[in-house]
Amino acid sequence: MLTSPSARPVKVFCSSSADDEAYRCAFDKALAGLRRARLVETWSFRSILPGEVVDSCVAQALEEADIIGAGNGFIRTTCIATLRH
Repeated sequence: MLTSPSARPVKVFCSSSADDEAYRCAFDKALAGLRRARLVETWSFRSILPGEVVDSCVAQALEEADIIGAGNGFIRTTCIATLRH
């Protein structure tokens, strides 16, 4: 079995624009086994709940991430430029 109860899960920030959504979904499916084994936690824009401040949620997820995966569409957005400041 792929579990390690003492280790914390690796946090993966998965971001995409609408153009990249199919790739994000495929990546998410590929990580399903690791998520079930609690070896990986994934975050995407779908993790944002109604009423939450998007910029704050994204900034926190980026800060906590061990691995950052972003599609080309997301990288081109102003969101990344805004978060750099």
